[in-house]
Amino acid sequence: MFGETHAGNVSKPAACRKQIDYWALATELGGVQVYTTALHCVVNDELKAEWEEYLDQTRNHAQIVQDVIEQLGLDPQTETPGRKVTQYVSFRIFWHIVLDFSSRNLCALCGS
Repeated sequence: MFGETHAGNVSKPAACRKQIDYWALATELGGVQVYTTALHCVVNDELKAEWEEYLDQTRNHAQIVQDVIEQLGLDPQTETPGRKVTQYVSFRIFWHIVLDFSSRNLCALCGS
């Protein structure tokens, strides 16, 4: 049955579920980081309002996933291979936003 243990080992479906939960948390936390960063850069008020709504939704999703992980008796801080990949992707998106914003601001400061 799903989630049963065999000789002290977690079954494959339970192990997959755990990985998916950690991956989901990393995805939502990465989204929070991306939206938070993007909100520091946005100049369009309509887009800013939309992204603020998305940020609130994403924070809520992250809290829900964290609550599920804790209810399963797991530690939300646990690093897994899948979580590391997801964090890397979020990090890359974050840095693309930062670098784009920095280059635009640097040009504005230089009068370019």
